[in-house]
Amino acid sequence: MNKHIMTVAAVFLVLSIGGAAEAYSAHWCFQWQGAYIDSSTNQDYLNAPAGTTNYIDAKYSFAKVEIRTGLLTWQTLWNTWLDTSGCTGLVSVLPNKTYRFTQTLVVKRGDRIIEVHEDGVDWTGVADTEQISITTPSYLIPQFSYDAPIPPDSVNNRLMPALTQIIVNASTLDLPDGVDIDVSTWGSFDIPGDPVGLGCGSWCSGMGGSLYYACISNDWSNYKYNIAHEIGHAISKENDGPRWGDYWGSDGFYQATGVGNRCDCTFISGYSHCPTSREFTGSGQKEGFSHFIAAASYNTRTHVNGYFVFYKNLMQWLGTHGGVLPNGGGAGTIACPYEVELSDSDDVKWLQYECSPAANFQPHMSNEWDWVSFFWNLYADGGTNKYSVDEINTVWDGIPSDQRSYDCCAATDTDPGTGEYWVATNCVHLTVGSTCSPSYPHAFMIGKLWSADVTNHGVTMGLSERVDDLYNDTGEPLYNPAKFQHFVDTGVDAMVIY
Repeated sequence: MNKHIMTVAAVFLVLSIGGAAEAYSAHWCFQWQGAYIDSSTNQDYLNAPAGTTNYIDAKYSFAKVEIRTGLLTWQTLWNTWLDTSGCTGLVSVLPNKTYRFTQTLVVKRGDRIIEVHEDGVDWTGVADTEQISITTPSYLIPQFSYDAPIPPDSVNNRLMPALTQIIVNASTLDLPDGVDIDVSTWGSFDIPGDPVGLGCGSWCSGMGGSLYYACISNDWSNYKYNIAHEIGHAISKENDGPRWGDYWGSDGFYQATGVGNRCDCTFISGYSHCPTSREFTGSGQKEGFSHFIAAASYNTRTHVNGYFVFYKNLMQWLGTHGGVLPNGGGAGTIACPYEVELSDSDDVKWLQYECSPAANFQPHMSNEWDWVSFFWNLYADGGTNKYSVDEINTVWDGIPSDQRSYDCCAATDTDPGTGEYWVATNCVHLTVGSTCSPSYPHAFMIGKLWSADVTNHGVTMGLSERVDDLYNDTGEPLYNPAKFQHFVDTGVDAMVIY
């Protein structure tokens, strides 16, 4: 419950000897509550055991406090933003009076704002609200603050602890000022009036400028890591960070073949975008980055080890991965939520061990698990040479768009045959509004080149080259060879750069 309560009688006017109630001043303090399936004591924030309730002060949120003055009349005592403890300023408090509290499902820090819209509607209109009334006891002990009633755990309300923690960590997560993120929930995969036309799963899309729409279906609101993951896409988009690519590596013409292939999402073919699926580098890095933002939201970087919880099922492994994972893979999938430890000694290298030989056959492929490990170890490992989220985004942002951000059609390619991987020989950049035939390779990305023929692929500056320019050039202001080497070593260790 609220931790702010303390008796400071000296600052109040007390009740008169005759018993008549006189007003005195105090703060009303607000909280949010929510239970998450993917919460555990291993994590640093919102770490109540899975399924039990997390409480967080409603800091950076908006609230209204009213007192009943008549049968149908109310006097407003507070109607603005709460402080960094989730409390109002001093307002009048009386015993035996009815108070009405309205909490708006919004967090705002600086010019950053994230608001949750009413369940079952689109992103238009005002943010959702919760309203609760209480009657104070006939006798009140004067206190510095009183607990406002906490809105119950619900689909929308439980988004607020997760979003509050994100806004608290806004600077660390490189969530820029001026960003406006509208979040909507829905019970299925359709939102009426969906302005993007993508339906409601779990996604985030830029709507122009610094406005973003994120959709969290009702079931996904139980996963705080999924909530933060979607905000991660907005952070990447706004900073021009790791964000490009589709999922065809594990779908369509590029999906792994054979029942039970550990490069697929599940044993059912046709699924994509999973922790253990083989994807094009663009999708692997953009999803891995959003996983990383979620990990950084709920884990500190003061120690190397962090935790991430996969909210999709993943394939079992064949054996140990360099001593990291236990034996006992075999047939079947591992059900989510599945918590994994991220550290420099826990690089899973899924593509290398389960989709081997990656370097020879899949230089343009990647994996979300490998990429989240890479980003976390850049961020939390390396001592004085570790990378902030801002520095990670700067690496991607500094690579010219014509060298990294295009989908590609290799119109001169021919099918290499069953079981063989596509390798583009003449990549033609797509123009806005054009499409690429599914018969041809699609969506290459920096980090791992499609092939050695970089000239034809429009990729003349990869990740390591960009970091070399930043930190390994004696003429640059950021010159730091050890920081450059940390990036390269981390990429090699996680097998996202080879």
